[in-house]
Amino acid sequence: MSFKWITLTVLIVLYVFALVITGVLALRYQKKHKKFKTVNEQMIILLKDAEKEFLTSKNSYSCKYPLPKNEDLLFQTENVCGFKKSVKKREDEDFYIKAEFFLEKQTMKENYSLKNNKYKNFDFQGELILSNFRMLLQNEDGFLQLPIQDIKEVKPMVFNVNSNYQIGIFLLTEKTDYKIVTENMQLYYFLKKISKED
Repeated sequence: MSFKWITLTVLIVLYVFALVITGVLALRYQKKHKKFKTVNEQMIILLKDAEKEFLTSKNSYSCKYPLPKNEDLLFQTENVCGFKKSVKKREDEDFYIKAEFFLEKQTMKENYSLKNNKYKNFDFQGELILSNFRMLLQNEDGFLQLPIQDIKEVKPMVFNVNSNYQIGIFLLTEKTDYKIVTENMQLYYFLKKISKED
């Protein structure tokens, strides 16, 4: 066999090998993306239902914890969990104008990547209380407090939590990003409303 035929055979084998690898990765990506699309469609339905409920209902909540006189309880829910991630000071002065773009990029990066995000433990888990001044997230030490005025952007999102897609809300603040895993999307509308009022 001449050198030309050996080279041609090696190139054909490499080409077939590359096609097989690409096909396997494409199937893996398609399978993962299908799960994301299903959960994303569920989130859209939950958002529509929550918007109707938010606009029409006059739910009143009672808080077992005493609130200051000038503070009103707006929303309360059980079984909320999530993560917080400290960020370096955002250098770009126009960052919050571009926040929507940042959150879209975050969604793409988290959900369209083949890499899985590894989370060990939730940073908060339990009850969530929302008043006109702050949001309280239950954690091991009691409650984590987040002043409403610190919230720069709110967006409903699908999170990739250890290869499981979860519906939730992404909160952007100056120093910390919060991922709140909940299917109660009324929280999104309450947060959107009171963060705009500030």
